[in-house]
Amino acid sequence: MMRTLRSLSLALSLTACWITDSKVDASDSIYAWSFDQSHRDAKGFRPIAGNLHARTKGSIEPLGKEKSPGAVFLDGKTSRIVASDKIETLPLPTETVHVEAVVSVFEPLRWGGIVTAFQDNGNFERGFLLGFENDRFSFAVSTEGTNKLTYVTAKSAFTLKRWYHVAGTYDGKVARLRVNGEIVAESDAPAGKILPAPRGFLEIGAYHDDDEDFRTPMAIRRASISHAPPKELSGADALTTELAALPPLEEVDRERFGPFSRVLGPFVEFVDRDRVKIDWETDVAVQTEIELEINDTESLGYDETTDQHVHSAEFEDIAPERVYKYRLHGTSEDGKTSILSPEFEFDSSFNYTPPPIKIEPWPGAKSSRDALYEKLADRIVAHAGIAKGYCLILDSGDGRLAYELAKRTEWKIVGLEQDEQRLDRTRRTLDAAGIYGTRVSVHRWDGDALPYGPYLANVITTDAGLTTGGLPKNVAEIYRVLRPSGGLLALGSWDDSTQPIADDAFPRWLQSAGKTNGDSKIDEGDPRLWFFTRGKLPGGGEWTHQYASPDNSSCSQDELVSGKLQVAWFGRPGPRPMPDRGPRNPAPVSANGRLYVQGYRVLFALDAYNGTILWCKQIPTMRRANMPRASSNMVATDDALFVAVGEHIIGFDGQTGKRIFARKAKRKSENREYEWGYLASTAAKNGAIIGSSTIRGGNYLGDDGEWFEDEKDNSIAKVTSDSVYSINPETGEELWSYANGVVVNSTITISDGVVYFIESRNPDAKNKEKGRLSAELEKDQHIVALNVDSGSKLWEMPFDASKCQFTTYFSHSKDTLFVCGTDKKKTFHTWAIDTKDQKVLWEHHIAAKKTHHSGHLMHPVIVDDKIFVNKHTFDLRSGDILKFDPFDYHGCGTMAASSGAIFHRFEYHGMLDLATNKRTEFVGVRGGCWLGQIPAGGMLLAPESGAGCSCTHAFQTSMGFVPVVEIEEEEKDDAAED
Repeated sequence: MMRTLRSLSLALSLTACWITDSKVDASDSIYAWSFDQSHRDAKGFRPIAGNLHARTKGSIEPLGKEKSPGAVFLDGKTSRIVASDKIETLPLPTETVHVEAVVSVFEPLRWGGIVTAFQDNGNFERGFLLGFENDRFSFAVSTEGTNKLTYVTAKSAFTLKRWYHVAGTYDGKVARLRVNGEIVAESDAPAGKILPAPRGFLEIGAYHDDDEDFRTPMAIRRASISHAPPKELSGADALTTELAALPPLEEVDRERFGPFSRVLGPFVEFVDRDRVKIDWETDVAVQTEIELEINDTESLGYDETTDQHVHSAEFEDIAPERVYKYRLHGTSEDGKTSILSPEFEFDSSFNYTPPPIKIEPWPGAKSSRDALYEKLADRIVAHAGIAKGYCLILDSGDGRLAYELAKRTEWKIVGLEQDEQRLDRTRRTLDAAGIYGTRVSVHRWDGDALPYGPYLANVITTDAGLTTGGLPKNVAEIYRVLRPSGGLLALGSWDDSTQPIADDAFPRWLQSAGKTNGDSKIDEGDPRLWFFTRGKLPGGGEWTHQYASPDNSSCSQDELVSGKLQVAWFGRPGPRPMPDRGPRNPAPVSANGRLYVQGYRVLFALDAYNGTILWCKQIPTMRRANMPRASSNMVATDDALFVAVGEHIIGFDGQTGKRIFARKAKRKSENREYEWGYLASTAAKNGAIIGSSTIRGGNYLGDDGEWFEDEKDNSIAKVTSDSVYSINPETGEELWSYANGVVVNSTITISDGVVYFIESRNPDAKNKEKGRLSAELEKDQHIVALNVDSGSKLWEMPFDASKCQFTTYFSHSKDTLFVCGTDKKKTFHTWAIDTKDQKVLWEHHIAAKKTHHSGHLMHPVIVDDKIFVNKHTFDLRSGDILKFDPFDYHGCGTMAASSGAIFHRFEYHGMLDLATNKRTEFVGVRGGCWLGQIPAGGMLLAPESGAGCSCTHAFQTSMGFVPVVEIEEEEKDDAAED
């Protein structure tokens, strides 16, 4: 249901209990808040005294009962709690003031804010604040006696992650600071009335004024502002006793959002230019509310009135170029179940719906064929099965067919006309219809060569040909421009005197184009209409997984992409929706002519051949990073895209983005929370899904732009899984499951019907609370091989991969399992293992030859019987060094390959042709710091992935390249026919 803008005023309780065993009267407080979940809603925290609803900003997580009941964690980066951004309008104390909070600080800061309402702009200092300086609590107040902020600061340092009751008081003469009830500092320097700040913020968890904004990493249970302290403030009170008994807090995961396991989604998608839909699902039926923040004082609200599992809300009047924040808050009718999401956001810049247009009634002359045009458009749209893309209409006539197709689709329609006078009339007619220049254009055409690059058109038809029965002469040109993997050619004759089309008439016409590939048929609904659907490009490969396919070879087997390339399309997505390039994000994937790109919690589907954005979803819980130590969360099949989001795997229809499948990660232990780890598909159609369960928090998110370069566990520890399993994606049925040791996700490899991986059976590794394996725990390791269909163990062998401290990769080809990794001295260690005899064929150990820009993290490439790694080319089976390439290049990242070329970043996008050994660099565009160029479907696809880089380059854009050699060959074929 849709709700209009409404007031968010709430009933307030003037008295309440702090969330401790002690009862505290809050009736003397001007403002007071308790940060337990019972006072929380989608907007923030309801006050227990005063009328200020404390709005939450950024990621603010409840600590949970096991850490501290009734408390939340502020990450010090994205989060703060804002009670007001206009303190000049508040009745803050002017004679005396008492500020207190129950907090636990996680990091010392020079300027730490706990509860603040101040300005400190050079010599102009006003207001008051409770906070800390480095590792000592402090209180400051500006008064008439000093005309500045006077600080009283504790002499002793506080202990990080310990709970404290901190209170600052000014009684009109003396400023005092109390910690756990004891006075630890005081000053009689201030005197007279408090000088209020003329503007600013009343905030919790930030040191924020006009020119400073320092956010505090801390946990907080309560905060209040009053004129005077309670009557009793001693070190023996019940609150102090309770705080002293609490254990130190553990480190809290501060990566933004993270998996939110109690909700599937949310998914944000634009319905039109100013309307957005948010939908999500919950395990249990709850009533959910959303507050969609417009600004600090206005929001749009949505409330459900019944318990539901499936939820959907639409919001209108969404402004362009704005970031909106929202939060899901739900409670079941019986009150037993409650959910609260982090603060999410979506960006209205990522709205790719077409501009609204008003299509006028057909302005041209009426005709006896009007009904035929309508029927024809219906049949073409039905056969095409797509809502977006490019449509070419040859000999477009008066534009009536273009008009009818524009009414039914979002296609970009291009008419081609040979008659100059008719061209002008058609343009004027379509302009009067309201669609020229927005949905339709008409180009001058000489009737021969089409002035477009290859593979542009999703649909090609003709107006004059359909109404006269004539066939276009330039069949080879039409086929050249028709998109592979589903491009539709619609021809026929609507002349009433024309007999039904002979079954072989159009196929014979098409054969004159040379070798073609596709499905030809007469329309079942009307025998006067013929359709040809172009098939996949012969020799074109696929890039369906992180490293091309589940064998991790990083080779798409594409036989077409090499030699000279030229730009086929460029455009969106650009840098704004993309994550910082440094965290080594998942690679794009492509199958059946579609390209899937994962931005910063934004998911795009594009037409790989012309760059059309098919759909876009903003999914705030979707994130994966640090591919050298992890596995991707995206897999493409012919018809679907599967994405791991938190604990779920979600299947999207590849063309429309509709959700078609969802399943949770398998739980090995009920005492642990799991998220989806590894993800693969065993076949392009009807293949099983192979997945794994990683302990929650194991997958890297990379939200702080980490490079994962140092030797610390939070950079190089490998993501692991407790179990590996197979699922039928159509039914959700589990086909088999394997659980024994701790499986290293970056090694899971599927090839020739076998699943390979390395697992540690070290008990200390099994008992780790987080799903990562640090170098010191890489003991008792085994290589395991399972039958991919049954999950039965085929063989296993002990294998010491402890030298692979930085990375551990598996790849497989031709009965050879290639193991590769580097140690902390940046030495490459490689082994080739015969998977039939389970024996090591050869091994090689040598220092990294690219000593900068992460050369030691390079993932290997296998092309045919050669392995490319660390500037060496090895024979796959013998280990002979076939070549050493001394070429030194600037860029980060790793390699991708077709059958004839290797692609990676030099300074810009680069290519090494394997036949000629010639290097080409696409100057002006560059990728990210891992894998951004993929050869697939006869194209080199390079979506934008360099966002955040300070390196010099001209364009941050997505691009598709096509081999020039194919164009030249087709032109030669045309010349031979003439």
